[in-house]
Amino acid sequence: MIKNKLFLDFGAKNLYLTLRIPKQYKNNSVKRLKLDAEKTKKKENDMESVEIISNEKYQQIINEMVIENGIKKKLAILKYEYETDLGTTKELEAEIQLDNVYNVDGNISAPSLSKELKEEKKYNKQKTKEAIESVVNIIKKKFPDETKFLALTKNISDIVYFYVDTEKNYVMPLILPPYQKKENDSNILVSSGKFLYSFIVKNHIVPIIKSPFTSGYRLFSTASSSLMSFAPILTEDFYLDNDCNQCMMDLDDFNRFLDEDLGTKEYKADIKLLIDGESFFNDFIETAKQATHSVFIQMYIFKTDTFAMEIISLLKELSKKVDVRVLIDYIGSLTNSKSNQDPIIKDYKEPKDIVDTLKEDSDIKVRMHPDTWLISDHRKIFLVDRKKAYIGGMNIASEYRYNWHDLMVSLEGPVVSPIVKLFYKSWSFAGLGGDFAVAYRSLFTKVKRKENKPADDMINVRLLYTDSTDYQIYEAQLEAIRRAKKRIYIENPYFTEKVLAEELVLAKQRGVDVKIILPGVNDLVIYDKTNLKIANYFIENGIDVYFYPKMTHVKAAVYDNWACVGSANFNKLSMFKNREINVAFYDEKLVNELIETLFEPDFEVSDKFEKEVDVPFIYYLI
Repeated sequence: MIKNKLFLDFGAKNLYLTLRIPKQYKNNSVKRLKLDAEKTKKKENDMESVEIISNEKYQQIINEMVIENGIKKKLAILKYEYETDLGTTKELEAEIQLDNVYNVDGNISAPSLSKELKEEKKYNKQKTKEAIESVVNIIKKKFPDETKFLALTKNISDIVYFYVDTEKNYVMPLILPPYQKKENDSNILVSSGKFLYSFIVKNHIVPIIKSPFTSGYRLFSTASSSLMSFAPILTEDFYLDNDCNQCMMDLDDFNRFLDEDLGTKEYKADIKLLIDGESFFNDFIETAKQATHSVFIQMYIFKTDTFAMEIISLLKELSKKVDVRVLIDYIGSLTNSKSNQDPIIKDYKEPKDIVDTLKEDSDIKVRMHPDTWLISDHRKIFLVDRKKAYIGGMNIASEYRYNWHDLMVSLEGPVVSPIVKLFYKSWSFAGLGGDFAVAYRSLFTKVKRKENKPADDMINVRLLYTDSTDYQIYEAQLEAIRRAKKRIYIENPYFTEKVLAEELVLAKQRGVDVKIILPGVNDLVIYDKTNLKIANYFIENGIDVYFYPKMTHVKAAVYDNWACVGSANFNKLSMFKNREINVAFYDEKLVNELIETLFEPDFEVSDKFEKEVDVPFIYYLI
């Protein structure tokens, strides 16, 4: 968290609530978004000041309530049901555990059992109401001037705050987000052996045998991309002409560059922005449920946490009636296979292997993409019935659904066809045939599929890739930076690409409004430092840098009136090495929507980076 801000994130039904707790805060005042069972607006004018009540004070309140109601050891005061994204109903119970009992003066004392009540583990609706009213009444006596506050607790299972509104007799538990805790293999030799077998045999020996041509080409591309990534900056007079910084780049000329110099192609598409996990996963789940032919997923990380298991259950059910295929990257699977569990599910034993989990009791077809020469398939692609595609930054895991800020786009229309072809090619390559299966499919399998027809209201979009020695995403954005005249907005979690950074400084010197959003807390610790390094460089050269208050995994950029979003980070891995897919568009309405629904709200809630900070020298080398 940044400074003293506390943020709440809301689940689909506003019953699963997550809480971001700052490590330190200077005062006891925070802002809290209003809870609304129907809809929640994340705007500044919907926020209200809330006091924090310490655990000690809240413990006294609970103990007084226990004494008043004659409860001996423990009391479950909150129990309610909430609906998951897949429509299933789950139950959450908050049980108060008492280590010590205090009297009104704060001294340890045994509760006086004034009533002969049978101790119950669960309260019915009426008893819950009475218990809550008892809490509120005691709070009113002890804090007559406070009407709304967050009560910090320690002894309540899985809950760290209660939101209390004494005016409405309302108490809401706030649940911790899924936490990050890696489970280590008890036998380090077994763990190391599995890793070496997977890395050497499955990712190198076997792929080189079945795909000798691609493996050799990837080795060559790794060497050439290393040279390309250190290419010098070439700034011509063409890019320095910016006598009108309120003008926009010449889109016709830029599109000619993308056609002729990069060899990319435009497609018609209906495109929809899906910001954050609730928006994307709800859309995908509802679309997948209606599938009549196929559901294909190409994923870098596919975990087996509680949310991922809900997606797996959906896919298993769908596999009974449609063709379900899942393609997972080896490196993504190896480094992220053990998930970090939801604390609301007790004693959850997570499946160890995603492939076995997907295949068990289902007709799902699963393949792993080999990462020969450490080249990963970093793309995130969802396809339903070969008619609707989703691409962007989200993997399948709880943090993408509930915790992180991220972006996907849905695509319909002719643009889906090349994405389908890309999936089939990747699927063939990951199978036993490797290169030979890809060649056979290209030469002898001529399946005629019904093309998705364009509609009158569809816009022009362009698919961009990082693939072997083809660096379309990098070259297109480098050119866009050089041509921009008015504005450049970039949001990206991992920014280390030196050439693009230096071009952004040159754009700023030309009078372009350059703004960068980075995550305030990164999931990769090393990027906390490297992002600070790049932020120092930017503010030294007049570029506005903002730190988003939590992990933003968004990969989006606007250059004047041209936008580019997708899976690619602003680092050398995404620009020159890994397989990536982005979509670019220049429809004025959609570009403005991206700015108004993503960039402007994110600028508003982020902290502007005002002063350079010291970064260890080692990170400058990195």
